[in-house]
Amino acid sequence: MTAWIYTFGAAAGAVSNQGTTRWLPIAGGCNVQSAEDGRISLRVLDSLTASNLWCRVTANNGTQTLTSRISGANGAQSVSITGTGTFEDTTHTDSLLAADDFDVQIVVGATHTNTVTLSAVSCLLDDGGANVPILLAAFSAGTAPVSSTNYVCPVGDSAPDNATEANAQYTFRATATLSNLRVFCNSNTSQTYTIKTRINGADGTQVISYTSGQTGAKTDATHSDSVSAGDKVCYSVLGGTGSGALGSFQIKSASSGFQIGIGMPGTGIVSQGASTSNFIPLSGSVNPTPVTTTEANAQVKARAAQIISKLFTNIKTNTRSDATTIDFRVGGASSALTVSIGASTTGIVEDLTHSVTLATTDLINFRILTGGGTGTITPSVIGIQQGTVTASVVIPNRIYIKSQAVNRSSTY
Repeated sequence: MTAWIYTFGAAAGAVSNQGTTRWLPIAGGCNVQSAEDGRISLRVLDSLTASNLWCRVTANNGTQTLTSRISGANGAQSVSITGTGTFEDTTHTDSLLAADDFDVQIVVGATHTNTVTLSAVSCLLDDGGANVPILLAAFSAGTAPVSSTNYVCPVGDSAPDNATEANAQYTFRATATLSNLRVFCNSNTSQTYTIKTRINGADGTQVISYTSGQTGAKTDATHSDSVSAGDKVCYSVLGGTGSGALGSFQIKSASSGFQIGIGMPGTGIVSQGASTSNFIPLSGSVNPTPVTTTEANAQVKARAAQIISKLFTNIKTNTRSDATTIDFRVGGASSALTVSIGASTTGIVEDLTHSVTLATTDLINFRILTGGGTGTITPSVIGIQQGTVTASVVIPNRIYIKSQAVNRSSTY
């Protein structure tokens, strides 16, 4: 099965107030959005089944409704938010087709005191074993470089606000064919943009260009990039002299591995000092802040059997005088997936040895734990690879005992 986990994370809480309708991406991160104009939607490229719409609510007053959205209309999935805690639609599914736009809508009741704070929204997308997940990086407000080249990580925050390519790179640990690079330009005043895929510090084959004043979505449906295990991937954005904003980036990855993570190459995920535990959702952005000292606010429910491996960290700056631990957490406890980042160590640090098999009810998140020494550490990317789970094969056998056939099943 390949029910990929897609998560919008805002550990500090995305707030929506009474009488409002707002929209959220299903991956990456951003605050609630006041218009559903496609800037944070996932463009579906293959037939998918969306299921198990789930959310975590940290504050609530009144009754609110969270609904899946398909190309500007309500989908079949919906949860009624009547308090705090977690809510899930375990009954309904959405059948998505190529060219559908998929996101999530929150409707807050019109009573004067109604308000809701969401720390995570998540949905499973099942491609029926085709192994074609889509990487989505979204930030509704959007940013863009002026007269310079900046770089974007393919997971998490889409803000191209970092001029150092190494801070935006994500190392793929499964072979992949990347295609259908798609970008959404929110606004454009006398600006030109050139967006390219980047593999190991060199241009890939996919490119999208905006001329002065052009906005909306553009896709490179012609080219593709072959990625080998160990290749470092990101996007480059060359901006002209005007002003504007790019709201989302997505790319199709034909692969048995799905990169899930939180990437903020510009600001970094958090600048963390001594003797602190910060908890981080699977995906998110700098606005609102993705980190929290309350682990429950960062947790997301797995909802399907998953194999998680290849814990990835990219450290932007590090002046710590002692080691820092970043780990993948399951049910409020550290799993086998962990990395120890030495004093002053920067760059990519990974756990390529261990893996974790999740149960459907497991609650998962990341943690950063610093010791008692001096200095700060700022990761730019933290992620994991989700793999496929192969169901066991049951083979019928016959054992003959005194001429009587006894049927038995063995699992291999």
